Amino acid sequence: VLGSLDQAESLRPAVEGAIAIVHLAGATRALDAAAFQRANADGTAALAAAAASRSPGLRFVQVSSLAAAGPSRDGRGSGAAPADCRPCSRYGKSKLDGEREILACADRLDWCVIRPPIVYGPGDDATRLLVKQALGWVSPVPIVRRPLSLVHVDDLVVALRLALASAGVR
Repeated sequence: VLGSLDQAESLRPAVEGAIAIVHLAGATRALDAAAFQRANADGTAALAAAAASRSPGLRFVQVSSLAAAGPSRDGRGSGAAPADCRPCSRYGKSKLDGEREILACADRLDWCVIRPPIVYGPGDDATRLLVKQALGWVSPVPIVRRPLSLVHVDDLVVALRLALASAGVR
């Protein structure tokens, strides 16, 4: 069964009878804020609404982003409730709005939101240079300290599997 996040009616048969959904789709690049919103917030809203109406009570794992929480010097902000988040990019705002769409269906879904940082792994063009520099003999260190969070794709998969198996954990 095929469905498209921008065609809500196509999602209903795709979620019919499902017991779990891991929502990984989203845009990390877009021409403007509206395009981020369509992909990351509106698409999430359509999928969550379809799941809530066709398969109430299913486990819905939303893969958001650390960018939704906004900057944090000590890492404590990464688990903040959506009302306390302060994203500083269009991407982060759209991912936070996607989280809010999950909360709009929270009474009909067994939901969980995961906010991974930058994900790296084999075949990832976006982080290849960064990882290559970090693993080199000489690695540039910025004068101004800027924290950077990374997670390997294999570790994220472990977290997603745990989220699927942890019913009731938000």
